Amino acid sequence: MSTKKGKEFIFPENVESKYGIFLGLGIMELLKYILPVVFGGILFIAIPPYNIGWLITKILMVLFMVVIAFGLLAARPVKARPNIRIQDDLKMKSQYKKRQKVFYKKREKRI
Repeated sequence: MSTKKGKEFIFPENVESKYGIFLGLGIMELLKYILPVVFGGILFIAIPPYNIGWLITKILMVLFMVVIAFGLLAARPVKARPNIRIQDDLKMKSQYKKRQKVFYKKREKRI
């Protein structure tokens, strides 16, 4: 016999509240992280010198920065949990290292 009243709702752990627009990234993540990198890259390309060698080098550096930004945002460190992102994992690990440590001393024998 069940003593619960009403419906019981069970939510799985791997559900995210945001919609994945591109590579599983939400709109806010794209605006917050990728857009500044793209604008900074466009500004970097716009500054002189404009000869073809420097222009190609600048474009390759900007593409490399954008690929690194997408890679860090889209990486999933735990394969079984697709809702855990690399920045969440690194933040959790740094908070774990900064926590207050508790040490226990070995009890001395009484004679």
